[in-house]
Amino acid sequence: MSDYSRVHDFSVKDALATGNPSKQIVGSEVDDELDAIVTAILSKYDNTDAPLDTLVTLGDPAADGEFLVATGAGALAWETGATARTSIGLGTGDDVTFTGLTATGEVTYSGVISPTQITASVNDYAPTGIAAAATIRVDADAAGWNITGLSASQAEGREITIENDGTVAFNLTDEDALSTAANRFALPNSLDVAVEPESSVTLKYDGTATRWRIKGAAGSGGGAKDAGGNTIGFNHDQATAGNYTLVATENMVTAGTFTITSGDTVTIASGARWVIV
Repeated sequence: MSDYSRVHDFSVKDALATGNPSKQIVGSEVDDELDAIVTAILSKYDNTDAPLDTLVTLGDPAADGEFLVATGAGALAWETGATARTSIGLGTGDDVTFTGLTATGEVTYSGVISPTQITASVNDYAPTGIAAAATIRVDADAAGWNITGLSASQAEGREITIENDGTVAFNLTDEDALSTAANRFALPNSLDVAVEPESSVTLKYDGTATRWRIKGAAGSGGGAKDAGGNTIGFNHDQATAGNYTLVATENMVTAGTFTITSGDTVTIASGARWVIV
């Protein structure tokens, strides 16, 4: 590398008398100085800097949303869509895996589907759109229909919420052999769960057990089944494990001996009835 050095000293021309031909600055002298400047600049430019050359060759992005991605040793490209997702390791599918993801603020789930009304019990339930669904709004035409399993491209930790969008209850049945093993529900206390109108159940897939489980705490009540799968009674606990309020719009039946644990309170609102038989 070299610094710029003047070729001509133009200041000496100031002392020359007017009319002296040497007092003039001619074009060749200017060219000499410009050539010297260019030589100095080029000697300092690292023309082996391939990324800069590549950027100059690549030019500006063609559209909004393009990413500049290294596509190989010394190679760059503007990419978008599935091509860019593949290059940065996200893949082109709908499922993206993050390690230690922290979400701040409200989290909103998309993918709500409203399948056609169920008019009978359903095995290996797989309505159209379930692969990308976070919520299934189920409507049954009559009370008592069963959903015995859910076929939804099972993956460890996947969550699906089933909402009752109708006017009658339907059931999720526990370990029901009518559905494929990997699609079945493993429900609390091995009891079926009734999904009442205007309510919902969120399920989470256990990849180790290959079963859908209810996410979070669930009550212990439900139908007791015999070896043939018939419901022969309804189970409940024999003591409280916390406070409970029976609201005015509901009644409750408890069978047999029942204990209100010391320190717990059961509140019965005006208009509600609690019957112990």
